[in-house]
Amino acid sequence: MQIAAQPGVFNVRDYGATGNGTTIDTTAMQSAFDAARLAGGGTVVIPAGIYAVDNFLVVFGNTTISAYGATVRSVATSRGVLRNFLAGDSFPGYAGNSGITVEGGIWDGNAADGGVGTVTGTTNVMSFIHARDITVRDVVIRNISSAHGVEFNAIDGGRILNSRFEGFKDNSELQDRGFSESVQIDIARSGSSSIPQYDLTTCRNILIQGCYFGPSSRLPAAGRAIGSHTSDVDCTYDNIQIIGCRIEGAAQEGIRAFCWRNSVIADNVITGTGQTAILLTVSAPTQRTNSHSMVVKGNVITNCAVSGIRVAGNSANRITGAVVSGNTVRNISGNGIHIGDAPGANVSANHVDTTVSTGIYAVDSDGVSVNGNTILAAGSNGINIAGCQGAIVSGNTVRETKSNHGIYVGDGARAAAEVLISGNTVRAAFVAGIRVAGAATDCTVTGNRVKGTAATQFGITLNGAVTGTAIVGNDLSGNSWPAANAIVPSTALPQVDWSGGTTLPGHNLV
Repeated sequence: MQIAAQPGVFNVRDYGATGNGTTIDTTAMQSAFDAARLAGGGTVVIPAGIYAVDNFLVVFGNTTISAYGATVRSVATSRGVLRNFLAGDSFPGYAGNSGITVEGGIWDGNAADGGVGTVTGTTNVMSFIHARDITVRDVVIRNISSAHGVEFNAIDGGRILNSRFEGFKDNSELQDRGFSESVQIDIARSGSSSIPQYDLTTCRNILIQGCYFGPSSRLPAAGRAIGSHTSDVDCTYDNIQIIGCRIEGAAQEGIRAFCWRNSVIADNVITGTGQTAILLTVSAPTQRTNSHSMVVKGNVITNCAVSGIRVAGNSANRITGAVVSGNTVRNISGNGIHIGDAPGANVSANHVDTTVSTGIYAVDSDGVSVNGNTILAAGSNGINIAGCQGAIVSGNTVRETKSNHGIYVGDGARAAAEVLISGNTVRAAFVAGIRVAGAATDCTVTGNRVKGTAATQFGITLNGAVTGTAIVGNDLSGNSWPAANAIVPSTALPQVDWSGGTTLPGHNLV
């Protein structure tokens, strides 16, 4: 084995790598990595060139890889390019090869498609397992075959910065890997981790910032840009930050925060996803999960399917402490923002423009606050509060619904109750400005301004079974509907003046 030209620096050319794009450089390059390992760490330099490898290169602890100007390309059929473990390794917790930095270079997974590329197997381009302090910076990960560009599995302190993820091909035999993430945040579990120990160690303290996710020159974008799809009982991913990324054309979700907690998804630009742009979700009810304290803020989401942003707990695994704030959501083929089984969620200061379905939909989420949002051109209700108790809907502007109502309160898994609808402005709703429906009880509608168009039929309406409603201090004036349509009461007459009277219109302007 040769001696490094500089202390602590191991240039792969000094170990026989050619970088000519045709010679298989795996053995020579691995010699440089092995030399760094024997020295206790160092910097492995991969100079400009195209390096063909037919197996994973293995990087060990306390090592920096500098590959600016280089391309490292898999020419195998079922192998990626780089990982931090040997085939026979076994580590607990975060005790594997750690303190690794990868800087620069194009790392080409070389997925086969249409006679171009060699890799037909399901393989990651880069894999890091059971480790601490892993940084991937200024790289291009290209043409993933069926799996992931970077897998973080049982990593504490993983960072992917200023990098690009381009191109994906599902080469799996059953064509069932369309969900694969360019960056997977994963758990050390049998079937998910490439090596033992399968001790259910999850990832924590992960930062992905300033990255691009989309197609390559020959392959489309991956199914998901960033996310997780595996967990276990009482297992969550902690302190995940996805900041300032650009995501284009993911076939499924842009970001899938599965069983995450104490996490932030902020200032990303996401376009053209085949499913929800940002999804916060949990395990099935049969597998206990504790997902909480999630912030989704300042994202720009356009031309996406299903929902722009969705918080999807369930009856056994509710997501608590969710904040969805300051996002811009436009041209969505479903709901703009969808909150489900997320008690106490705060949905505020979002701008939702042009949805096929509801602008903001909250279901079975007690104590949800929907405040200060602007909803334009909703295909269904502007705001829909279903089955929520103690919800607050205040200070929102709803302008034009293509069907249904400006603000709607109705049943979910149970009837809505004690919902406060206050200080909202509703213009050009298709049917009613505000409707309280189902078997809702003890709701208050106060201080709202409802302005219709010639097509708007009603101001405020109640379903016949609604009880205990107060409708006081609303401005329904200046509209062309018949006076009787300004407030349409339930069978149990609502309180319409400050002293508790029920004679319409009470203390409301009509």
